[in-house]
Amino acid sequence: RERERQRQRDRETERAGGQDLKLLDVADVADHLGLNQMGLTLVARKRFLRLLRGGSAKQQQGAAPELPAGKAHHAFLSHTWLPDEAGRDTHARAGRLNRLLQARGLVTWFDADKMQGCIDDEMCRGIDSSAVFVVLVTQKYMAKVGGADLADNCKKEFNYASRRLTAARMLPVVMERCMLKTDGWEGPLGMHLGACLYCPLLADPDADEATFAAEADGVCAGIVRMLQH
Repeated sequence: RERERQRQRDRETERAGGQDLKLLDVADVADHLGLNQMGLTLVARKRFLRLLRGGSAKQQQGAAPELPAGKAHHAFLSHTWLPDEAGRDTHARAGRLNRLLQARGLVTWFDADKMQGCIDDEMCRGIDSSAVFVVLVTQKYMAKVGGADLADNCKKEFNYASRRLTAARMLPVVMERCMLKTDGWEGPLGMHLGACLYCPLLADPDADEATFAAEADGVCAGIVRMLQH
């Protein structure tokens, strides 16, 4: 009888691991794993289970979310190559974000990888084949989108995406502290995205790689949320 109970516990523990422990409470899972018999406090048990959940999530990092029908990319990344207010290389930071998103299983459209032939055609194809349009917001990006230069690539990308995908599929990612207050967003950026929730990406990956990676996780989660709705 004791062996049968143990086998039952093992089966439930396996199922709990497969469900990322979301369907069982702390006491049940702790009992199945033998933590209660180890004399650990409730706080210690919770910490252990959080670590276990974290391990499961890391194992699943490479699993790609399903692409919506008719789409070849989860996300199109739109950004300016101009340095930000602190003199940081915006394109290099965007490239780091792109690689982190790819490492988490997302298929991205990024100009350094995809741009060839007719630029306008490539941008249109990239936006049309992407489920989410990610706007990497800086002051200079806002100025380009709202500027008078109709040939500016940022302006063309933003305007085309706002027509084809609408704001419901556009994710703003703020890359400068001066852009954190959306009531200061002007022109088309403010018109289309000023009322939207954004993801912060403020860290410098060269100075604080861990924080940058954590913020990139937030961007990834924001893209996945849009894919699910």
